[in-house]
Amino acid sequence: MDELVTIQSFPTLEQTADITTVLAEYGIPFHLDNTRLVPANVLMQREIVEEVRVQVRRADLAHVRALLEEHAEATLADPPADYYLYTFTDQELLDILARPDEWSPNDYVWARRLLRTRGRGVPARETEIMRAHRTQQLARPHDASSKHLALGYALALLGGVIGIGIGWGLRASTVLLPDGRRVPQYSHESRRHGLFIMILGSVMLTLLWALRLLPQVRLLT
Repeated sequence: MDELVTIQSFPTLEQTADITTVLAEYGIPFHLDNTRLVPANVLMQREIVEEVRVQVRRADLAHVRALLEEHAEATLADPPADYYLYTFTDQELLDILARPDEWSPNDYVWARRLLRTRGRGVPARETEIMRAHRTQQLARPHDASSKHLALGYALALLGGVIGIGIGWGLRASTVLLPDGRRVPQYSHESRRHGLFIMILGSVMLTLLWALRLLPQVRLLT
């Protein structure tokens, strides 16, 4: 089964219509995930927060984003006079162009238009370079912190399942890139530590269970 990833979230089902209509028009499969979020302090907030996530196949992610941006560019009017993007600096608007996956297609298009009206229009080629540079940064695996590794080894030595879980996280965690690719979150060295932590935790957990069962075996014999 193809992995589904969220393209955008909305507070109500009705607000998904603009995106889902475009997806349906172009025959792109999608799924609506309606999640009910219970607030941290239920006593202070009576209503349960709802979030509707529009999800598409990971393989379609880059194509869908480009399609929604093109649709927004062709159909959107200018933003309202009190729209919050008017308060953004030029650099903040440029950051939106470099990080379109963190913003809605509408905000991306409006940011580009606002820069143009300020005499800071960005050529399409430059936008592509900005996006490619950010994707390269996100794709670069990083080393786990020494505290993270130390905690994993310590909990593994104690025979804890949590230690094994930390090792698995180091070994298997991935990052979803804006183009739909998944890459390892941690460096090769950190993933190697993750494997060692998993092995150590599994061995210690087995030994602890063996020691716990040993008295019962002696009683039976």
